[in-house]
Amino acid sequence: MSDSGRKIKALLICIGSLAALIMLQICLLYVYSMLWAVFGVDFRKNADLVAVYYMIYSVCGIIIFVLIYRRIDKQEIVYRPDYFLYKVKPLPDLFFAGVALQALAYGVVNLMYVLIPPNPVFDSYKETISNLNGSTTALIYFYTLLLAPILEEYVFRGLILETAKSAFSPLAANMIQALLFGLFHGNIIQGIYAFIIGIVIGFIKNKTGRMIYVIFLHIAINLSGVVMLPVIAYLLSGVFSLPAIYLIITLGGAMLLVVFLKRICYDITIQHHG
Repeated sequence: MSDSGRKIKALLICIGSLAALIMLQICLLYVYSMLWAVFGVDFRKNADLVAVYYMIYSVCGIIIFVLIYRRIDKQEIVYRPDYFLYKVKPLPDLFFAGVALQALAYGVVNLMYVLIPPNPVFDSYKETISNLNGSTTALIYFYTLLLAPILEEYVFRGLILETAKSAFSPLAANMIQALLFGLFHGNIIQGIYAFIIGIVIGFIKNKTGRMIYVIFLHIAINLSGVVMLPVIAYLLSGVFSLPAIYLIITLGGAMLLVVFLKRICYDITIQHHG
């Protein structure tokens, strides 16, 4: 097959993987709606039932995409006496990099939100976030903080990234998966910062080759966005104005991200030559 043919095939598989994930959402949503309609219940008005839908969708997606990814993951695992310590060494840096990355995105988006006059783009983003935050059931947190990161990493940094790398350079493949990751989030604001976050996570995946690292990073990103950063913003609100709060969070996130990405790259270099 020619080089252009391989690229077209890889792109079709990448786009098809995203389409398959969306179709899974739609099909399960339809079936789930029909089941509750039998009892005369609109499940969308019940936070617990909505959370159960997301649980079912994510578990089904994880099973499907993990099985597919395992068929294309040819990485050879080499064990060594200090295997456990060897593999967990980057995890603290990955956690703080995730917090810093989310702080950067959180700060920029909210700073824009308070400085730019109301418009349909930001209204759409606010509605999406409000719908998610409006459900405080434990199941939705379990989905957001664990199941969603696992599913999305196996789809985007797993299947899509590795498929794209079979025909494109690692840099181009990373851009492709990040773009599809942004499109998956469904609105312009979320899409832009998901694209940026996707580039960083894809960079880590290309550097390490390990899903566990990017899943852990994604969990840290979601945890900081749902719990840590809103608390920090609240604590700062007693001292600073809203624009100042989000500017502080943005600058702090940017500086910490540079520091911890450098540390992660150093840890990975030591691993590869240790």
